[in-house]
Amino acid sequence: MTAPIVLAQGQSYRLTVRGTFSAWAKWPKSCGRPERSAAYPSPASDRQPVTPVGDDAVFRFARPSYTGICPTNRPAVTGTFEVNPGSGWKPFVPTGGYPAKPTRGNHPYAATIVGEGVKPQFRIVDWRASDNNGQLLITIS
Repeated sequence: MTAPIVLAQGQSYRLTVRGTFSAWAKWPKSCGRPERSAAYPSPASDRQPVTPVGDDAVFRFARPSYTGICPTNRPAVTGTFEVNPGSGWKPFVPTGGYPAKPTRGNHPYAATIVGEGVKPQFRIVDWRASDNNGQLLITIS
């Protein structure tokens, strides 16, 4: 996704990302503590089923288990949400570094980015995004 505004070269901006999503269509068993649904649901036009969610802009705090075996490293920083201010894709890192655990509510995280005279871009790296549901809300101030 590309932002609708150009960030001025050298100017600092506050980037705030909120929301949760699921990278899977089915959750036969949960590992971790999933939330019932996304903080910001996918548009109805996406026709995605509403599933539990286990990801935010920084962490994977839950995931489905198809084998009955759950990894013990939850929550874990994923680096799947990336920002391209103009010079290339970089993992989103909140101001002060990664927190020890996920935020709650609508999962807000903030960082400072420096404008590069172009419209910044944002993405979630997922090899099969067609089964995802939920959205991230990105604000720049």
